[in-house]
Amino acid sequence: FHSVADRITIVSEPWAKTLESIYNKRVEVIFNGFDPADYADLEKENIFPADGKIRIVFTGNLYAKGRVPTVLFEALKELDELVPEVAQRLEIVFAGLSCFPESLMNKYKVGKFCVFKGFLPREYALRMQRDAHLLLYIDWSDLSNKGVIGGKIFEYLFAGPPIICVGGSHESIASKLITESRRGVAFGEDAKMLMSFLTSYVNGNVDLKKFVVTDLVTKFSRKNQALKMLELFTDNLNGEVGCEV
Repeated sequence: FHSVADRITIVSEPWAKTLESIYNKRVEVIFNGFDPADYADLEKENIFPADGKIRIVFTGNLYAKGRVPTVLFEALKELDELVPEVAQRLEIVFAGLSCFPESLMNKYKVGKFCVFKGFLPREYALRMQRDAHLLLYIDWSDLSNKGVIGGKIFEYLFAGPPIICVGGSHESIASKLITESRRGVAFGEDAKMLMSFLTSYVNGNVDLKKFVVTDLVTKFSRKNQALKMLELFTDNLNGEVGCEV
């Protein structure tokens, strides 16, 4: 079907380049995006208690092979040993249908910092994203396919709190989306760099104004992505069919 299609769309740029090389046709990227309406009617009260904890929130799925918080756990272990007063302020909240990383957590002795909420209603997950101090995005460790990207990242981009991206590569699509939209920092496999960032954050030395939601993010709304798709259809109706690379 790809060979006779008027237009081909896909959800990430690396995959688009792969298809272009195969079919010699232009491939358009239409991201999954986010819907601002998902957040509009949420209960306004902060979902977390005002207890002085700095909460790092992950909502989504963990996978024993390919998507685990190793880098974060390494950083937490170092903090606990070297700067315990900083580590004690941190709480990592995991929510979702996840592969419970108990063996990894025990290896780094960081269980006291972790809270596992399990599967939650979507409204609760969105409130946790909104009310977190930091959002945790765990990139895929398989570097052979840079096109893999979870739809959750677009919710993160719009939710508000800065994003810390761990694992994977600085060249991954997730890392680039986060850094190019100025919504957070991608640490890759650098636990030392993450440790330094967390220390600065707990001590109030991170300029949070650098990570606010701007037009660099709103272009990923589902409305704007749908308009991009509509433009492709309009081009076809105007006779610009099957554009080749």
